[in-house]
Amino acid sequence: MQTPNYEIWCKRQFWTLIDAASIVAGFEPIGTDSPHVVQDTIKDEALRSRFGELYGDSKDSLTTGTLSLAEESRTGLFGNKRVRPLDYLRWAQSRGVTLPDHLQSMVDAADAARAPAGNSEVDRLNKAVSKEDIIFYFIVEKDGQKNRKWWEARMRDAKRYGLSECRASRGRGGQPSMWIPDEVAGWLIDKGHMDQTKALQVVQEHFPACADSIEYLRKKA
Repeated sequence: MQTPNYEIWCKRQFWTLIDAASIVAGFEPIGTDSPHVVQDTIKDEALRSRFGELYGDSKDSLTTGTLSLAEESRTGLFGNKRVRPLDYLRWAQSRGVTLPDHLQSMVDAADAARAPAGNSEVDRLNKAVSKEDIIFYFIVEKDGQKNRKWWEARMRDAKRYGLSECRASRGRGGQPSMWIPDEVAGWLIDKGHMDQTKALQVVQEHFPACADSIEYLRKKA
């Protein structure tokens, strides 16, 4: 199996689930939506097993919502469902997968660009608000009860959802967990859970301590 052309794949907006599992496993996708065709093509047993585990786990995670869906299948086959490359790579890391060097570099570069320049740890912690403020102001579900359940599921399993980097401290001793609003807003935009205009409005109106991050958030696609 050929090594992936990382330069091309890292520029793609979406990867199909089959392509994503192939790339992270370490071989060039062969242009099929069928995991069985891929596995029949792989001669190396260890590589076949690695691909199978990645595809199977990502399929389950896409079904449960722990891996975000970017676009539905264009062919009707599950393997053609599409994910954002960074979402998939961060999901793979959360499962303990070691990424090929080119892909790790892609994640590192994205993480370095994620936080506003000069956002020191002290400044960051000064912005922290309770989980209740996050749930109350960042409305993802119109129904209040559904919105709370949506947030609590992701806060409870923040690492799997890629949200842990936005947490300032865990809840303990009856105290709620604390979160960084502008980083939560960036996460919502990155994951496609909230449009940029709405997320910016929430930060501007309710979290004045995060005013220095407004321009940074405006630059997000």
